[in-house]
Amino acid sequence: MADDTTDVTALEVDLDDRTDDRPDDGVDVDFVRVVVPAPDFDDWYAATSPRLLASLTLVTGDPHAAADAMAEAMARALERWRRVRTMDAPEAWTYRVAVNVWKRQQRRSTLGRSLLRRTVPRSEQTSTATLSVELREIVESLPHRQREVLVLRLVLGLSQAETAELTGVAEGTVASTLSDAKRSMRTALQNDPEVTP
Repeated sequence: MADDTTDVTALEVDLDDRTDDRPDDGVDVDFVRVVVPAPDFDDWYAATSPRLLASLTLVTGDPHAAADAMAEAMARALERWRRVRTMDAPEAWTYRVAVNVWKRQQRRSTLGRSLLRRTVPRSEQTSTATLSVELREIVESLPHRQREVLVLRLVLGLSQAETAELTGVAEGTVASTLSDAKRSMRTALQNDPEVTP
């Protein structure tokens, strides 16, 4: 088996050479193209994934949903790595893909809960587990847009312009949303002295 640093072109040449040794029976021979991750993807993944997972966990409020969305986004980044690695902000692209995956899952989940409410009596429905970390609860209590802007700007360290592009709002809206999020968090922290940032 080839190691991770094997060049895709080299594999194609090896496979082409093997098909040339076969007798010409007039049948075109197709071969499977083997995609081996570029070495820099592994490094980028190792450096990016912890921060991306933390950001997604704050935005989604669910570490399992965040991990699922990140895994799917990273798989898509790997599939498109030649293009993604040349982007100005591959982490931002991957974040946007993960959020879109999560939103799609949320829509499906909402439909499922709606069907559950219609078919299962309320006494048999189970409640979702609550998170125990007070600070995370404060972040999760923020409206979605405030939570997303807060994470993009302060956790991922994206610029105001990058955040505006990812969220689809104007740069001024990003600034005012971040200000509102900070104000809400300050108020919540002052009202709950037991919370340690």
